[in-house]
Amino acid sequence: NGNSVIPNFLTTNPIVSTVHTHANYDPKYDNENFSTGFASDIGWSNFFRMDSYVVTPGGYLKKYTYANRKDANGGVSIISSDIPWDPNSPDHK
Repeated sequence: NGNSVIPNFLTTNPIVSTVHTHANYDPKYDNENFSTGFASDIGWSNFFRMDSYVVTPGGYLKKYTYANRKDANGGVSIISSDIPWDPNSPDHK
């Protein structure tokens, strides 16, 4: 729906990662990858020094590992390719 929720950081429980979906295929966006920039998927992960997960319209569960952010793949790996997908996505294999 285009709305974002800011997590409650005033908690005694540590926040160790985030997870969200890029649910439907939209040719105007790079839905198969983490968004970049400060107020983005990877930006928040870097700011809080934590890992992040995203499920893509192509049916992939991807992980951004903060500790591996300087690796050749930028810290991104595919955890699973067996996730429900949007049949409109050209990225589903």
